[in-house]
Amino acid sequence: METMLAVDPGEEHCGMAVFVDGQCAWTGEMPPLELYDWLRAYGPVYDRQRGKWGVVVVEEFRLYPAHAKAQAWSSFGTVEVIGVLKEWCRREGIPIVLQPASIKRPTTAILKSHGTTMMSRGNGGHAKDAELHGWHYILKQKTGGGGE
Repeated sequence: METMLAVDPGEEHCGMAVFVDGQCAWTGEMPPLELYDWLRAYGPVYDRQRGKWGVVVVEEFRLYPAHAKAQAWSSFGTVEVIGVLKEWCRREGIPIVLQPASIKRPTTAILKSHGTTMMSRGNGGHAKDAELHGWHYILKQKTGGGGE
């Protein structure tokens, strides 16, 4: 059984989507501090054989020039969340894949063309984005793109 956790990190809310054997099994949102505890507790629940996540997929952060001024004096909480996820995966021996935010529109179009209904409907924007990152990773694996 292959398990994947996809995360849309945020300063106040993080979206998560759990995939088991190529299908979305759960989506939700929570504050970063709750996410850190959740990571350790639920990897073994979804993958009892290995006891941890197979891969963690995360939306990367880029500071776009057009948005730079709005980030003045920011503590960059989203970047902190990504850093914690990267270090946690390193310590746990779990592969981590960072994907750009730009995958969301094309992945949405591909899922729509295949008639795939997303599980995250109504769970919030971060959960939807996390699910899209999970689907993007799966689609790349199927086409030999390596998930990156």
